[in-house]
Amino acid sequence: MPFSQARSASGLSDVVSELDTEDPLVCEVKLFDESRGKRHLASGLNQAVHYADDFGKQVAYLVIINLSGRPLSLPTDGDDKAWPPYIVVGGVRVYLIVVRALRLIHAIR
Repeated sequence: MPFSQARSASGLSDVVSELDTEDPLVCEVKLFDESRGKRHLASGLNQAVHYADDFGKQVAYLVIINLSGRPLSLPTDGDDKAWPPYIVVGGVRVYLIVVRALRLIHAIR
């Protein structure tokens, strides 16, 4: 399996892949909707930084699944027009990837 939830000192990461290569993937995934606010996203940023530190990496990703129906405006330490935005925390560059998604509502019969 190319992706795994690797256990580290900071907990169980959402996605970790190819740690032994020059282009590893350390990724935390968070849902964003009406019930989850900025603190929830900040906790994901914090987790991504910790997982990168645990695995000795300087790059991580925070994938935000936006279920809110409204666009998110995120801060960046880079050029405002560059994609993806990123934030550097403790020497780790965390790329912020937003995926807009629709919440599926199933009728129960």
